[in-house]
Amino acid sequence: MRKNLLAKMCFVGGLLAVCNFSGWSLLNRSVKLKDWRDAALPSLSYAPYRADQNPIEGRFPTLEQMREDLVKLAPFIKSIRTYAVSNGQQDLPAVAKSLGLGILPGAWLDSQTDVNREEIKALIQMLRKNRGYIRRALVGNEVILRGEMSVDELITYIKQVQSKTGVKISTADVWQVWMNNPKLVDTVDFIAVHILPYWEGIAIEDAIQFVMDRYGSLREKYPNKPIFISEIGWPSEGPWVRAARPSLVNQASFVREFLQVAKAQNLDYSLMEAIDQPWKMEIEGPAGTSWGWLDSERNPKYELTGKVREFSDWRRYAAAAVLLGSLLLLAFTGSHQNLHSFGMFLYGGLLHLLSTALVWTALELTHRPFAPASAISWIFLMLANIGLMLVLLGDGLELVERIWLHRWRRRFTPLALPAGSRLSMVSIHVPTYNEPPAMVIATLRKLAQLTYPSFEVIVVDNNTKEELTWRPVEQECLRLGARFRFYHLPKWPGFKAGALNFALSQTDAKAEIIAVIDSDYLVAPDWLSAMSSFFDNDRVGFVQSPQDYYDWKGNLFKTACHHEYSGFFHIGMVQRNERNAIIQHGTMTMIRRTALV
Repeated sequence: MRKNLLAKMCFVGGLLAVCNFSGWSLLNRSVKLKDWRDAALPSLSYAPYRADQNPIEGRFPTLEQMREDLVKLAPFIKSIRTYAVSNGQQDLPAVAKSLGLGILPGAWLDSQTDVNREEIKALIQMLRKNRGYIRRALVGNEVILRGEMSVDELITYIKQVQSKTGVKISTADVWQVWMNNPKLVDTVDFIAVHILPYWEGIAIEDAIQFVMDRYGSLREKYPNKPIFISEIGWPSEGPWVRAARPSLVNQASFVREFLQVAKAQNLDYSLMEAIDQPWKMEIEGPAGTSWGWLDSERNPKYELTGKVREFSDWRRYAAAAVLLGSLLLLAFTGSHQNLHSFGMFLYGGLLHLLSTALVWTALELTHRPFAPASAISWIFLMLANIGLMLVLLGDGLELVERIWLHRWRRRFTPLALPAGSRLSMVSIHVPTYNEPPAMVIATLRKLAQLTYPSFEVIVVDNNTKEELTWRPVEQECLRLGARFRFYHLPKWPGFKAGALNFALSQTDAKAEIIAVIDSDYLVAPDWLSAMSSFFDNDRVGFVQSPQDYYDWKGNLFKTACHHEYSGFFHIGMVQRNERNAIIQHGTMTMIRRTALV
């Protein structure tokens, strides 16, 4: 017996472990994408901030840190595009030049006139200092899109830099800004356009075509103006934007496909972007942090050749989920050895599924970029999910034990009254308040048909004001005879409990068993005959009979309610009865009188 149990546990546990691990593998399978085998990328947009740095809060990288970044990037790129010329970035041209890289610097402009003036001054100084090396520059980044400056104000800054440097100058903004502002196009030496299909809700399958359509629209409208795609890319994290789904695989797919198209079309561009920027969380959300080719720790997120996997470290988390699920299954089978193998497999599958859900949630929480408020929400949701999982485990246990238990230790069926046995008197209590009299009368007439010879019925109506409601019930009790007694209590405390306590005070002294039903029940004639003999066992305190709807057919809603309700008695109560822990729920119940008084 013990060997058989051990073999069953090993087989079920091993099969579930394989299924769980295979599921993780399937969700994280490698995806084959187009390879990019050229020696170097033309350009990457570069923001130098590290995970613990934030320009909004005044925490900037050192020049040495920026040098480390460019040393790491230099073997893979030809040039960088930057966004500011202050707080250390004014020295980036020298670093880039020493590494054989080109640079397209940009002055960061916003609504602060004094700051803008200093940024423009620094850009002019940089361009004069690096004459012949820096061939073009950008004045502002999406400043029109953000609404922080008018087109005329921006044009003034652009002309100032043009007149003092002789370098080709533009501003970087989204394609809509360029399409709607010909005056701005006339001012700049080239169009620096951002085309980011993710933010516009374009599905990954349509993203490259969307880019080329927008590029084509600009080329058609401004045929004599050079176009530089100053930002183009796809995020690896963040929320869906309509049909646009951020993921590592989608990011790699977009970049690789665009590189092929850009080479074929001889496009001028800078990929968005070199390195993930966690500080952008507060202004752009999770998606804004994850456009980089390198993560914030400066590790490549994907290669430009070969297959790409969404989550490369999945095996470690899959092993954790399998281990947790297996330990829970081991604990379960140790205390539930009476289950068929299939029932053990199903419940073990639920344990593994919930273990995987827990590990996956923890994985998302620790590996995805979250704003502090979102992280707190996730923690609360995770705790709430644990509560839901416990409910699922409880319901699942009820189901597998109900269907796949080898043998029942406590299984009760209706008992026939032995010939010549002593019959305990039963007092049936029916509380009612403001109920339709026809419904109550139907209940009483069914009670009158009981085959059990020794019983009484006490009907207590408390607090019903309309005499037309309670008087017909009283008359029906008189018609049914001495077994039936009716009490109308015009003003009585305690609601249903008050009515039942009053009925108990009026119970025949010879009654040994108290039975309670609601006023809308149609009992079977053998109810008392089949149940009362259980009280021959002195250890029995109460007997609970199942109940059901009698008018559930012919209506979809009632039918659904019926099937949902049936599970309580046909699954839950059966499983609880096996542990002598049934719920006494107030109707169709019989209680030994000595247990009450």
